[in-house]
Amino acid sequence: MPRVSQDHLDARRRQIITAAQRCFAAQGFHATSMQDVFRESGLSAGAVYRYFPSKTALVRTIAGEVLDELTAELDRAAADRGDRRAAEVLGEAVRRRFAGGDLGGLRPMMLQVWAEAVRDQDLREFAREAYARIAAALAGLIAHDVAAGTLPEGVDCEAAAETLLAVVQGFVVQGSIVGEARLTALPAAIETVIAGVTARS
Repeated sequence: MPRVSQDHLDARRRQIITAAQRCFAAQGFHATSMQDVFRESGLSAGAVYRYFPSKTALVRTIAGEVLDELTAELDRAAADRGDRRAAEVLGEAVRRRFAGGDLGGLRPMMLQVWAEAVRDQDLREFAREAYARIAAALAGLIAHDVAAGTLPEGVDCEAAAETLLAVVQGFVVQGSIVGEARLTALPAAIETVIAGVTARS
């Protein structure tokens, strides 16, 4: 029997993940069965179970990819910021990824990941670690502004970062419900939040 290449294995795994994403986005995690994934992927039960022994394994894999994409985008934004302020960098990063970007179609998935993390202990721990990474990246953006003198000294960068993260999550929810147009207001909203937080510092 010819040996199956790693590229083939990776492509088959991606085929299953993509099919599951479509099912989860359309029906939700709980309403989707493994039979739905079999049909959507066009693969047999045995082929799917070879890669993912359960629906929970699929959920965690997809959730991990979504959260990894978010943290990677912020890392790239921080590395490429130049002289731009935190609000501009963050607003641009979110618009680029969610307003017609390659994560735009994953907004419904993100909402479900957040909801699933409430009931799944392992996923909740993973999400906490990812959010800690995101908050640290945001705190770094704000600290850069403090060092550059565009924000006052003594700003609580961690508190400001946690507040900004909540604002971004809120805009992602709004974008999923009322449309992408709301994302255009994000940079101004971030500026307002930073101004409010720094005014109390």
